[in-house]
Amino acid sequence: MKLTRIYCVITLSAALLFWGVSAFAQQLTAGQQAAPAQTASAGQKYVLKSGRRAGSMDKVNYQQDIQGKLMIPSSENSDKLPPGAEKPQKTTIKAANGTTVEMDVYPVKAVTKLQYNERTIRNGEEDNSFSIQTIRNYKSLDVERTVNGESNKLSLPAEKMTLNVDAEGANVIFFHKKYCMNQDELDALEVMAPSLALETLLPTEPVAIGDTWSISEDSLGALLQLDLLTQAQVEQVLTDVKGSTAIIDVQGLATGEIDGVKTVINFKLKYYYSLKVNRIIWAGMVTNEERRSGPITPDLAIETRVQMTVTPVNPAEDAQLAAEQWTDPTDELLLISYTSLDGTWSMFHDRKWCISKNEPNQVVFRFMHQGEYIAQCVINKPNNPEITKDMTLAEFRKEVEEAVMEENEKTRSILAANEEMSPSNVNVFQVVAADSSDGTQWGYYMLKGDKASQQLVFMFTFDETNAEAIGETDMQMIGALEFKK
Repeated sequence: MKLTRIYCVITLSAALLFWGVSAFAQQLTAGQQAAPAQTASAGQKYVLKSGRRAGSMDKVNYQQDIQGKLMIPSSENSDKLPPGAEKPQKTTIKAANGTTVEMDVYPVKAVTKLQYNERTIRNGEEDNSFSIQTIRNYKSLDVERTVNGESNKLSLPAEKMTLNVDAEGANVIFFHKKYCMNQDELDALEVMAPSLALETLLPTEPVAIGDTWSISEDSLGALLQLDLLTQAQVEQVLTDVKGSTAIIDVQGLATGEIDGVKTVINFKLKYYYSLKVNRIIWAGMVTNEERRSGPITPDLAIETRVQMTVTPVNPAEDAQLAAEQWTDPTDELLLISYTSLDGTWSMFHDRKWCISKNEPNQVVFRFMHQGEYIAQCVINKPNNPEITKDMTLAEFRKEVEEAVMEENEKTRSILAANEEMSPSNVNVFQVVAADSSDGTQWGYYMLKGDKASQQLVFMFTFDETNAEAIGETDMQMIGALEFKK
């Protein structure tokens, strides 16, 4: 899973961890069945091609363990600790402008355990590209996350245990053919070293023991969950062949971006390739990552350990999965379902709108486009709902005008003011304002239901040059919002 959103309400950082890879590799391989020793002929070449084809079915057991530290500026966090919560440790860091900032340090852990059967629908690995479609039937999905000693658990509801997966390079989309996913569900599904990416690591030419080869950018991005790979030093080597099992060791250093911020990842990976079934059947990886803070991500330093087994099986072993048909996702199915923390309202939003703050009285979304933060949406509950429940469009327009004109009335103006009823019977006031000097635009919306408690104010902020990228995603949020009865 990406750690970018595991702790989406906390914005933190930490010092680099160190790890012992050799000890971990010994631990991982201890439980593997030893293949009969067989001495390979000097210079003997092995063809390590993937036997995965459309119609193939695999049984996958996967575990990912994350531990490390996150940090948040002490000045931003001093009043947010719940009663009885353990006080964080303190440290200081030097900011980009040379100033010293005091930070609160939080220990974090996350354990993800997955068991699923996966049927391949389409496989583009024959042309050495990472392009694949599968249907997964999850037997179990359990995630437990701990921040500063406080834990929460995640799983999938029964109706969403069978999912479609569409992967193109490092872009992997999980979706259900009937129901929208929520952000917690998607975060639980996104993991390091996904089984989808394994066999894109294999060499394109026959190799002998001691031979080395590289990894394509798409494969490395998918392996490490990078949105953008900027630099990498990676080497794979066929270290041994025991019986029908080829053993490959990989180590490298990758620099890239996740959600628009720089990250540096050191990693070591070992995997076993079966010459009998022409598949990678086991893999273990350890990574050490240091990531800077960004619009929706914390400063962090984490160690991630992954181990998995992949067992090709006869499709008859999972008749339900064998009968499932692929369904291309519609725009509606790719929306994310969001419900407020207090359960009083819900909506759907585009997957590019990512939560950076989630509290009962305020939610903040930020729009990420091609790795950049280009828009923000702040959702507030009115402080005095009994007063604002009878507010008219003209009164709301005046409130917005006073707010935007306060800093610069010469270049700022109101462009439009409208009132309409949404499909879910919510009364919507819309006021649009702009600053002609820098192209900044604001979209203010007041949404009112039947009761005084059913009120929300949305404020979208973006640059007019990004209006095309944002498209109608703001109106999707407004139009789909419902107040709970």
